[in-house]
Amino acid sequence: MKIALHDEHRLLDRFEFSKHVELSTLKDADCLVAVNEDLGFDKGKTVLLMMEPYGVDGSEEYFDRSEEYLMFATYDRSRCRELFFCKDASVWPMEPVHRLRQNTMGSLSDRSVYFAGQTFGSKSDGKTIYHLRKRIVSGLEKRGLHVFAVGRGFSGQTANNFSRIVTVRVAKMREIVSTGTAFVLCMENTITPGYVSEKFHDGILSRRVPLYLGCPNIEDYVPTDMFVDLRDFYDGDTVDIDGVFDRLMTMTEDEYGSILAAGESWLNTFDNGAFAVWQKRMCRRILKLLGVEGVSE
Repeated sequence: MKIALHDEHRLLDRFEFSKHVELSTLKDADCLVAVNEDLGFDKGKTVLLMMEPYGVDGSEEYFDRSEEYLMFATYDRSRCRELFFCKDASVWPMEPVHRLRQNTMGSLSDRSVYFAGQTFGSKSDGKTIYHLRKRIVSGLEKRGLHVFAVGRGFSGQTANNFSRIVTVRVAKMREIVSTGTAFVLCMENTITPGYVSEKFHDGILSRRVPLYLGCPNIEDYVPTDMFVDLRDFYDGDTVDIDGVFDRLMTMTEDEYGSILAAGESWLNTFDNGAFAVWQKRMCRRILKLLGVEGVSE
């Protein structure tokens, strides 16, 4: 059997597949195992793993036709037959996170904020919160708080000029440290239960205080004393910028240090090998689904 593996995010273990099947080009493949897009291949011969939430970057088309795929998997039980992420949504499927852990701790000497990501639109589309990113950034700046914002829709582009997400994360970490910011704005693409992306991890790994908005049940996965919870200022449609500004400006050194300490404690107990274990299991499950013999879960 020949399998085409389309996996720019390195979600799957390529070596695990190559032990059992021949990896080929899409043109010569008997089936496709892909992440985030099906490349127009026969859906009945495609295993599609969706890392993006419903409604982000055109993903709804894949979700709405999920029954047509040989296997369609995501983290959202309400939208698929297969739950492909680890049960712990805080285990984000990327490079081992501790490689990005920074050496220097943040401080309140400069109460500025760092954000890397894209923003577009001025109103909610009912699916994403891209518009709120720009609203928060511009709102804080108008109140006199400096924000280093990079990415599509902002003046800076550094962190989004790389083709591979691992490289993007390395660049982001370097920028956070070099700017000397005290806070990192960590906003998901959407408000979706169980969806915790690399944005959260990067805030903690930067060893600055994260400002987090995204997963509405984040407390099911991580302690909430390790970040500023922007849900306290979010009403489902907009964000109370005055409230966020006051929260950052009135934070004491002791409170800042306490939040950092909570993040350090979580990092020190985080199972950095959990994803690698899941990765092998998922590869083997896919191989068995494809009828490859000699594969055990």
